[in-house]
Amino acid sequence: MSHWIAARLEKALVLTGPFLFFKTRIIFFFPAVLFLTITFSEIFLPPPSVMAIESSKSQIDFLSEYIALHSRTPMNSIIRARISRSLLGESGEQNVPIYLAVAVVQQESGFDPDALNATSQDYGLFQVHFPFWRRYFARKKEGKLLPLHPEELFQIPVNVHVGMMILKHDLDLEKNDLAKGIGLYSGRKGEARSVYLDRIYKNEIAFLVFMSLKERSRRSVKSAGPVQPPLEIP
Repeated sequence: MSHWIAARLEKALVLTGPFLFFKTRIIFFFPAVLFLTITFSEIFLPPPSVMAIESSKSQIDFLSEYIALHSRTPMNSIIRARISRSLLGESGEQNVPIYLAVAVVQQESGFDPDALNATSQDYGLFQVHFPFWRRYFARKKEGKLLPLHPEELFQIPVNVHVGMMILKHDLDLEKNDLAKGIGLYSGRKGEARSVYLDRIYKNEIAFLVFMSLKERSRRSVKSAGPVQPPLEIP
């Protein structure tokens, strides 16, 4: 069947309101042009967590605390909570492990939503490379597709959604080989790619260790029960 399919395989990303979906178009030579659309924005169950967190609020609080410890620039609790909420939501929806998403953002921007590499035009938390990805993104508004502007990538929900879709796309291309998928996301080759991967692994370890310690502390406090007031000496 390969002779039925054109050599060119186009990929497009469309940003519809707050959501993205991948659209793959395969062009057939005969009998006519046929577009095959594959949507990757299905909602998946989140990956199993290493620690059992009892509520979404506790997850946000936990991740906010980690961001406070590792962010390159100081930020208030409201911004940290917005970043945490977006990362946790997209992690579950895109079925990307939260430790991987956190490690990438920590490496790319140090959790700074206003991060900008003016030379390469990389924007926001995930340092989305706008010159390349601009052709694949659009915003759907009132039945029209409007081009995504680079300033929109400073918006936390938009940047996290775009970045996670790109990361998920790269992992899918590499058949969920994390090393190859992360390397593809980085856009680096050779020694530079190895250095990038090493930093991602270190970030993942730091996050998982922090997670483990917090869970141990939580269990210790819970098992100890409520603090009893001191007995009065008669």
